[in-house]
Formats: sequence, C-alpha cells, structure tokens
Amino acid sequence: MTDTFSYVPDRSFTRQSKPRVNIAKFGDGYSQRYAAGINTVEEAWTLNFKNKTISVANAIMDFFYNKQGAEYFLWTPQGETTQVKVICQEWNLEYTSEISRSINCTFNRVYDI
Repeated sequence: MTDTFSYVPDRSFTRQSKPRVNIAKFGDGYSQRYAAGINTVEEAWTLNFKNKTISVANAIMDFFYNKQGAEYFLWTPQGETTQVKVICQEWNLEYTSEISRSINCTFNRVYDI
C-alpha cells in the first residue's frame, strides 16, 4: 500500500511546471513542436515546514529517509482535491532553536504505475 504524506507545509510554497516538447527544425526558420510522449508536464513543488516541534520535524525526516528518494508517495497540494504521486529526493533540515526545526524540500511528480 502506498503511503500518504499528510503533513501540512507553510502556506507559501512554489509549484513549477515545465512541459517536455520535441522540436523539429526545418529550413527558412520554420519549426514544428509536439509533446514529448504522454504525461509531458514535469511538475515540482518547493515546500517549507518552518519552526515545527522537534517531534514533528523528526517524523517528517523519518518519512523522507524511509522513502530514500526512490519510492513515491501520495500527496495533496493545498487548495487542490486530487492526490498526486511524488518523490522527495532533496530536503534540508535547519536547527532553528532548542525546541524547533525547519525543513525545506522539493516534491517531484512521477507517473509510476
């Protein structure tokens, strides 16, 4: 069974979308563009979890370590209703105080079966 990431990031996060496009170039400057396969839009979210308690920060970090950047999980971006399959291959832990931690991470959408 696939795990669901249920921790809520800070409200300010970024979503980057980039379509994959093949371009055929012809003479006289003409070109033709077409989508490179199916599921051609690459998407990534940059998330922040600022000043979380140490126990919450540890739970988030454990979740990422258990997935090892390779196994996908389900996540629902704030303000949306559809879950997406994502992987997290990069995260940073900031020791903000004696009682809190902050985490920055990037979720990349995958289309695994």
